[in-house]
Amino acid sequence: EVLLARERSVGDYQAVCRDLLKTVKDMRRLTGALLDTSLIEGGKLQPNSVIELKVLVAKVIERWTPSAKVRGLDIKWDFPGGEFLILGNEELIDVAVSNLVDNAIKYSYEQGIVELRLSRLPEDIKLTIKDYGVGMNPAEREKLGNIFFRADVSRSNKDSFGLGFANAKKILQSHGARLFVTSVPKAGTEISMVWEPANRSGTLPKPV
Repeated sequence: EVLLARERSVGDYQAVCRDLLKTVKDMRRLTGALLDTSLIEGGKLQPNSVIELKVLVAKVIERWTPSAKVRGLDIKWDFPGGEFLILGNEELIDVAVSNLVDNAIKYSYEQGIVELRLSRLPEDIKLTIKDYGVGMNPAEREKLGNIFFRADVSRSNKDSFGLGFANAKKILQSHGARLFVTSVPKAGTEISMVWEPANRSGTLPKPV
């Protein structure tokens, strides 16, 4: 109806089509995010395979590098040698990590850096995502994870529904991962995920 309301120039048609395309993409992301959340809450998605976290994170970085470059951001990563095996649903873990990387890009200042680090703790595996962007104050951090909450929209990229962290949190918790968040206004946010390592056989190590 918008397109047919009156005669328009080619440039006007292109502008309207771009707006419509953005709306469709936004609604698709919103629908998918809500579906993921509802399935997790309903207990219908369960961990079911051994995942090489290093390979998964590398794919996520490759996927989000073009978006980072658009904002002049550099994604830096630090992955030690050896395996980083966890037990879970690979598609969902991919969604969770992607959401957190997406957030780090959106809330970073242009021409900045987003860092990803994999490390081994004495008994666990840790993935850290750090940005040097807008950060959050304690009140905002308290609300983090609530669906549709966004930290200070005026200081961030507005192309977001606030579902990224909420979805990631639900996915990670459903996999038994522990989530830690530190943030300082105008200095950035660091999110760490900690998992128990898995064996190649698809089981968690037995306690000694």
